[in-house]
Amino acid sequence: MTTLTVTIRENVQHNGPSNLVLHASGPEFVLGGMEIIVNEMIFTHAHSTVYRASISGPGNIVLKLCFEEEHLDDLKKEAENYQTVLQGLRGSVVPEFYGFYMGQDADNRPIGCIVLEDCGESVEDMFCTLEIKDKMGILDKLGKMHMQNLHPVDFAERNVVHRDGQYRLIDFHGLKDHRCEFDGNWHEQDSRPIKFPCRVLHEIGIEEFVLWKHKSLTPLVTVAGYSVYEIEDYPSQDMIDKLTPEGFYSIPTNQKWLCEWLRKAKVIMDEDKDREELSWTVEELTHIEPMPKFTSP
Repeated sequence: MTTLTVTIRENVQHNGPSNLVLHASGPEFVLGGMEIIVNEMIFTHAHSTVYRASISGPGNIVLKLCFEEEHLDDLKKEAENYQTVLQGLRGSVVPEFYGFYMGQDADNRPIGCIVLEDCGESVEDMFCTLEIKDKMGILDKLGKMHMQNLHPVDFAERNVVHRDGQYRLIDFHGLKDHRCEFDGNWHEQDSRPIKFPCRVLHEIGIEEFVLWKHKSLTPLVTVAGYSVYEIEDYPSQDMIDKLTPEGFYSIPTNQKWLCEWLRKAKVIMDEDKDREELSWTVEELTHIEPMPKFTSP
């Protein structure tokens, strides 16, 4: 049975045991018998924590660890997806997969671990603000996944990683079986295509990436530091500035939530056609449509 020895450095933020012995669960891969040193925590959320680690060979790897038994099924499902429906996309559209491993902590509670190729850092900017070559680099990967009749449940900036201009999609405990007729042509040089073979990709191209040319390419309003072209969906710039919380932490997730809320606020204000827009207060609008709880630094 393939065994991994994992040591988490003292300076790495971590809530579980610092020394792990993990055994392969399922097919065995090339990392068996190697000592792995965890150097950095990349991201943590409810069902797992992601670390960057070094091995005795060249390059780094990524460990996705689960210390909570109630979330272990999600990690097992992701490992299963890598071994089955994603197998033909590994190393090109998604990271290479080096196995699923299990162990126990000092209280005999199960620990799960997926080992993956290190494909770099998550995208920090919103999709719509990226250069066209970067937009197409990401959409090419998503399109290839659709051509395998798959769609990731949580397609977002945090789940796209990149290094040296190469992009990979990550986080696959949720995948949709998506029967798709997309043929690989995004028509990115065209005006917004009326007929597009996949409704899901069409909406992503319009709403997430602002891919196709608009009548005006001049940004008309700015929301939390990025430009918005669909001016008819938003309040005026003065009202946007008034409604944006003081000290707003401008990261992609917060920006998306704020944009969604501003569009809803616009609908509310438009219903009272006799009232001046700037006479509305944040308190009035949040009473009708509560503002999201934004992530803090």
